[in-house]
Amino acid sequence: MADGDSLHEALSQASPGDTIVMKNGDWRDTEVIFDGTKTSNGKGGTKDAPITLKAEQSGRVLMTGESRLRIAGEHMVVDGLVFTDGTSDGEQIIQFRVDSDNMATNCRLTNSAMINFNPESPTTEYKWVGVYGTDNRIDNCWFSGMNHKGVTLTVWLEDDPIPNNTIIENCYFGDRAPGSGNGYETLRIGTSTRSEQRTDCIVRDNLFENCDGEIEVISNKSVGNQYIGNTFMECNGMLTLRHGSDCRVENNYFFGGGKDGSGGVRLIGPRHVVSNNYFQDLAGEVFQGGIVFMNGVPNSPLNRYLRVEDCIVSGNTMVNCTESFVFGVESSVGDNILAPINNEITNNIIVTDGAPVANVINLPIDGTVEGNIYFGGPLGAEIPGFNEVNPKLQSEADGVMRPTAPGVSEHSSASAKRRPLTKGDVGPDWMRAQFK
Repeated sequence: MADGDSLHEALSQASPGDTIVMKNGDWRDTEVIFDGTKTSNGKGGTKDAPITLKAEQSGRVLMTGESRLRIAGEHMVVDGLVFTDGTSDGEQIIQFRVDSDNMATNCRLTNSAMINFNPESPTTEYKWVGVYGTDNRIDNCWFSGMNHKGVTLTVWLEDDPIPNNTIIENCYFGDRAPGSGNGYETLRIGTSTRSEQRTDCIVRDNLFENCDGEIEVISNKSVGNQYIGNTFMECNGMLTLRHGSDCRVENNYFFGGGKDGSGGVRLIGPRHVVSNNYFQDLAGEVFQGGIVFMNGVPNSPLNRYLRVEDCIVSGNTMVNCTESFVFGVESSVGDNILAPINNEITNNIIVTDGAPVANVINLPIDGTVEGNIYFGGPLGAEIPGFNEVNPKLQSEADGVMRPTAPGVSEHSSASAKRRPLTKGDVGPDWMRAQFK
């Protein structure tokens, strides 16, 4: 069992399969460098025998003050720590690297939390977690109470063309205070300058609640990522496919609760798939509507707007949203003049409480629009492929409205295996019990 003086000595003697236990208590101003290259074999653990740094009791090891964690090497696992009552002068609190030459591979942060790790001034900028390297995983963790500038969790890309393959799952992200302008995302994968790199990250089965930092709760800025089975609860923002291409947004739930600015998915770029998602009571408009197709910029630089083309938007259900579909949104700069083109918009169900279904700023060009049904309000524009049919939605035990009318059940996400998530479903096991 390690205290502050013996922790790194224990690491130097560790071999694959070993566990180093951190004593319960307040580890104030402690820098933990959990580096596989400093272990007995100079690499770390193995797939079947990782090296683990574990709290004596999960949730009882408190990393406070200016404490930091660095994870590097291979197959290194950190389990059960809590970062709270701390701050930074700009450095990321948790990093999956020691430096640019020593990053993490197949490493994991699990069963841990970061709560209210904030500076005195909300204008002080730093990120809570930075993921570097490849094939790393963050799971069953809790991140809440961030009130300053900076991204909560960032997946960074390097020059290496190998996909990043980060997995973020079963985590809670909540109570993200509103910011002023850009740079207040809850989750960002990639950057505009590296947005053509393939990353193949998976973000699944997470709960995002009251994440109000900015319009981009999630900011996708790379290629090939998957967002599956997540729940967004009363967030002033949306899942934004800001840069990159070939991403999948499937079986997610978006509940706005009528909150100002609550939105769904914003599409920018080619070959995305948005399917079998559920959107309810979203109050956002234009940029922050339910499903938003942006206009593109001719010969767009990486930091502007690639044209929305060859995307698939199918099988989604939208209930009582202020603006369910928004087509051809233009930016304030006015240079994005290319309407969405060659997209497939099929078999979606839209029911409103009187609001128009679509806000058409620029009508999509070509593509396939068919099998969509709407009810409860006007269509809002002459759009082929939308037919007025009452799907007779009925609320089920999980709070989701599903169609009961004959012949329309195949349109909806009712067959999705996942259900909306609650606080009792995500985060560390030692926190879940209080929400059951």
